[in-house]
Amino acid sequence: MIPASCLTVRENASPLKKVLHIIFTLYGMHEGITARELNMEKFRKHLNDFENGIMPNQTQKEQEQQKTETKEFGWLSPTGVFTESPFGTHEESAEQICERKGFTDEYWKWVKESGDNEIGHLMRDFLSEVKGYCLIHNPSGYAGYIVTNMKALTKHQKDFLYNYFMDMGDRFKAEQFVE
Repeated sequence: MIPASCLTVRENASPLKKVLHIIFTLYGMHEGITARELNMEKFRKHLNDFENGIMPNQTQKEQEQQKTETKEFGWLSPTGVFTESPFGTHEESAEQICERKGFTDEYWKWVKESGDNEIGHLMRDFLSEVKGYCLIHNPSGYAGYIVTNMKALTKHQKDFLYNYFMDMGDRFKAEQFVE
């Protein structure tokens, strides 16, 4: 049961103030907190910081989120040419790249030399392991981008990836590709 003294708060007070009043009164802190004077110097400093973006407000966060760009997943050639490949279509896109670039015969030769079949060595494996392509993807399908490469990235690939992630506002990820 809440004592009657806890319930004496202005009727037009906000629900939060009413709850805080009850809590502070129950713990004997109400008088001590309300009797304190506001340090105007600290208040002005914090308000100034807030207004200057040091402590960004919700509207500012939403505007920044709207500025960030999302990009399609895909294959990146050693020369820095990007081929879009929506989520779940990486093998299909690898086949199209191999056909378009004339890699199909070389792929089958690679499979035969590996002593395996196309089930063990897919065209996406060929692009990564033999041709030096890297894949920008995310197996989970949400929340982020993963760069998978089997060979060392070329300067063209690093430059592309740096710009790709900077365009999306992901400076941390972009800087992983700076030499």
